[in-house]
Amino acid sequence: MQNGHAWDTGVNQELAMEGDFEAFARDSQSHGGGAARIEEYFEIEGCVPAALRVLRQESLDAALRAALASVGITAGRELRRLNATEHGDWSRYYTRDAEAAVHGRYRWLFERGYYRRLDPETFSFAEP
Repeated sequence: MQNGHAWDTGVNQELAMEGDFEAFARDSQSHGGGAARIEEYFEIEGCVPAALRVLRQESLDAALRAALASVGITAGRELRRLNATEHGDWSRYYTRDAEAAVHGRYRWLFERGYYRRLDPETFSFAEP
């Protein structure tokens, strides 16, 4: 969204363009539009399908290769990363309030082990 593409126009892009991650984490609208809860992207009739394989964007190429290999398919060339925003290390802008906002919005993902919550005793949060 920080690249300013027309297809991203809206409140979330405005927040992203301002560059304040804490405000974005706290004030952005639900991704994908509407008021859909994050679990609605993973569940069918309230249950996660047994065959669902969740691949994380952060390691998409390696995860996709592993998923394909698990069903006997050899992946071809590497995935290209397009439309990526260049920014500093997340630990430099991840504040306590941003962490709380992200955890609150994506609690379902944290509760199912897709992400670990940061330990405030060991993580040095950025200042707002």
